Amino acid sequence: MSAAPPRNFNAVRRFVCNMVAPPLSLQEKHRHGPHGKTRRLSPNFHARPAGALRWIKSGREPRTCQNICFGLREKGLPQAEQREISEPFIAQVGLRGFEEHFPKQLSGGMQQRVAIARALANDPKILLLDEPFGALDNQTRVLMQELLLGIWESARKTVLFVTHDIDEAIFMANRVVVFSARPGRIKAEVATDLPHPRHYTIKTSPEFVALKARLTEEIRVEALQAQH
Repeated sequence: MSAAPPRNFNAVRRFVCNMVAPPLSLQEKHRHGPHGKTRRLSPNFHARPAGALRWIKSGREPRTCQNICFGLREKGLPQAEQREISEPFIAQVGLRGFEEHFPKQLSGGMQQRVAIARALANDPKILLLDEPFGALDNQTRVLMQELLLGIWESARKTVLFVTHDIDEAIFMANRVVVFSARPGRIKAEVATDLPHPRHYTIKTSPEFVALKARLTEEIRVEALQAQH
């Protein structure tokens, strides 16, 4: 997990993605965007699941279940198999009963749950998340942190999570990487040796407060340098 500005994360993301190539069977498979652009589809990453997809190839707005099955459909899996794979993730993120809802009928937090379920349904080796909860209100953000952390504690996927929120970084990460001001370089790597499973009350523990003080000072120095 990295407390890094988006411009630094883009460089890190490109580096990480170049380290792992998609299987030959998927190298020529593309996902077509709403403006005719194409993007290579890789099963190893789900970059920036920041919101629910609002389009599919047919041009119709997808319902929740179609949204979550998007990657599975692009892999050519039969519909019955898509349902079988996606249903446990729908239940895990608390969306059972909302399978036929459209994105506009869901709250911001629920749309993020759709995005998380869609990412996990593809069984990626690495999840790349760029401030996925940044647009949510504080209470919803805290609940989504707990949800994602709980999923991680059961699935143990590798997650590269970018955030400007120090509390969020400490609460969710095993390691926090701090970037320097321009040009962006890794300045510090801090282990967050807090026990799992983590409860929100750990944010008031002496260990958490000490980590926050250290990271606050690391980032403050860079913020001040960036102004000059």
